Amino acid sequence: MLTRLPAVQGTEITARMPTADERYQHGLPLGVPVLVLWHVSGAVQVVPADRFAVVQGDD
Repeated sequence: MLTRLPAVQGTEITARMPTADERYQHGLPLGVPVLVLWHVSGAVQVVPADRFAVVQGDD
């Protein structure tokens, strides 16, 4: 089951391969990408793509 991660309108989302530090931080095996969310507030969030589902909305 994936964890739902809400994203409000205006959030930019990309997928990429993680850096070595991100792989270590999240305990990722080789080949698992990350999702990068640039929130309207300016915050940047990096999450493993195999554990999270981005959903529209703020709840």
